[in-house]
Amino acid sequence: MRQARQRIAKGGSVIRTSVSTFMEFIGNNPNAFRLLLRERSGHLGRVSRRSRA
Repeated sequence: MRQARQRIAKGGSVIRTSVSTFMEFIGNNPNAFRLLLRERSGHLGRVSRRSRA
């Protein structure tokens, strides 16, 4: 996040920097992406069921 703010401060595109930062995060944390994808699709996985209990 710090690098993204620095890129934007240097005149970089906010959208391009945001997408690049997100893709970098997903590349480094594939399980986080899977979790986001499941929650978005409405799939009630183990995490959702536990959080609702």
